[in-house]
Amino acid sequence: MSSQKRRQQITRELTELQGGKCYYCQDEMHFDKDSCPDRATFDHIILASENGPVSRQNGVAACRTCNSLRGDIHWVKWMSFIRNNMFNDCVRNVKKHRRDSLSTVEQLDEELEATRARLEELQKQRRETIQPVKKAVRKYTQRFLKAVA
Repeated sequence: MSSQKRRQQITRELTELQGGKCYYCQDEMHFDKDSCPDRATFDHIILASENGPVSRQNGVAACRTCNSLRGDIHWVKWMSFIRNNMFNDCVRNVKKHRRDSLSTVEQLDEELEATRARLEELQKQRRETIQPVKKAVRKYTQRFLKAVA
């Protein structure tokens, strides 16, 4: 099993053990979209940068937002920060911003798709308009060449 598949399997197991909630903020997590702020991720207790292994004993399932907020903060400092009331406000604000951004990106993707469809339609109209012109140019060029020959 690849290390990424192993990490995903452990994350799923930890998420199940935690009742589908982030270890830190207790929000519901899922595995749908990579860019979603509530996506379940594996978070090392002993940091990977300190050679902490990917294992059930050295990890918790955390939402993408909490995991990225923690970064390389040592576990003890991180846990004391979480106990601070500001943590929940911080997480809520970051998640709201990410959701809004994701919504904007999805809207832009829809607009881009509509623009592509409109461009294809315009290109088709252009081809249909140019075709008779090209045909007429060929016809008159042939007549001209016959006339000067």
